[in-house]
Amino acid sequence: MLFDWLYNRKESIENQLGYTLQWDRLDNRRACRIYVSGSTVGQIERAEVHYLEELRRWHIKKLLEFKKVLSPLVKKGVEEINE
Repeated sequence: MLFDWLYNRKESIENQLGYTLQWDRLDNRRACRIYVSGSTVGQIERAEVHYLEELRRWHIKKLLEFKKVLSPLVKKGVEEINE
């Protein structure tokens, strides 16, 4: 139910983040996924000496962006669903 609640706000969420997300409902499973496609990492050259450090920074940046945008929405969604 929460995934659907968030998915109904997909456009707003993606606008706030500034990039497109992948939305995997995963019916018949206990969990769903919302994530950034790995192709977004394509800007980082694998041949670079500092590739892993750049990749870590990219992941941390995306994690913080997700937390900022999705945390309040998840809380609000849970509250609305439980009403």
